Amino acid sequence: MKTSVSIPHGRCQRGFTLIELLVVIAIIGILASMLLPALGKAKDKAKSIKCLSNTRQIAMAAYLYADDQGKHVTYSGGVDRKTLLYPYLQQGTNNADTSGMQVWNCPANEQPLTSAGYGFNTLMNAVDLSIIQKPVETVDIADAGINAPGTYILSTHLMPPSVVQNATLGRPNPRHSGGRAVNVGYIDGHAAATLVVAPFYPGVPGAWLGNGITNATDPNYKDELWDTL
Repeated sequence: MKTSVSIPHGRCQRGFTLIELLVVIAIIGILASMLLPALGKAKDKAKSIKCLSNTRQIAMAAYLYADDQGKHVTYSGGVDRKTLLYPYLQQGTNNADTSGMQVWNCPANEQPLTSAGYGFNTLMNAVDLSIIQKPVETVDIADAGINAPGTYILSTHLMPPSVVQNATLGRPNPRHSGGRAVNVGYIDGHAAATLVVAPFYPGVPGAWLGNGITNATDPNYKDELWDTL
């Protein structure tokens, strides 16, 4: 026996009108426009945190190398710094090895195949750590891989502010905080996000081309956080 269901008087079944659908779509669009920037910032923050962790690991590996070898890691006799630190990190066999999510690859690096993730302060090359007077404040490693804006290098070196611009040197690469900061590993092994401003660095690559001043008594000396003093 079949039964029938009656619709209460005064009610009708209908779908959304075109205007209602447009309103819903507009609301979704507004919410998306509000959420996407926040998601982008969260993604950038996550990359910066991972980069900071990488920087700290490499700085600690360099510290252990110096403790074992009696001198800071350096490029020597054609042997890359990555090669020298491989026993400590078990990642990155040489400068050309840019594969995978290894510790040498900064996740914020947009040119991982042509640009090194990090570079070492060249004033620390082969230096005995015992002569460094302020290891907590002295730059060891930082985001690098650029020579000038738009010009990339794979070498794991980082030139201090005194070095005058040339085609092979590496400068700090501000990948974080909207292109204003780098992650820096210091000689004692700790790492911190650092703005590319004095006293760390007097200006971004392209604006600062090195002043050639290496005399620490000169009032225009800029290597205070890079030297052994």
